Amino acid sequence: MAAAWSTTHRDAAPSPARRVLLAALALDALVGTLVSSVGIPGLAPLPWRVTLAVFGYAMRRSLGVNGLTKAAPLRWRGAASI
Repeated sequence: MAAAWSTTHRDAAPSPARRVLLAALALDALVGTLVSSVGIPGLAPLPWRVTLAVFGYAMRRSLGVNGLTKAAPLRWRGAASI
């Protein structure tokens, strides 16, 4: 019997709302990166090295928290419950 939090819904085709959300998130990341590296009036632009370092740091922290959040229920309930 599958667990209540089963991920079988991932096999379905992506919904239009999901596509819009992913496009908005990608555009937000792109615009934020461009603004930080080109600059805006009154603020100096960041060098590409700094922009990439900030992006990498945020990515590591986001994925780390996500991994720990996913691993906690598996440790608690055991891998056999999948």
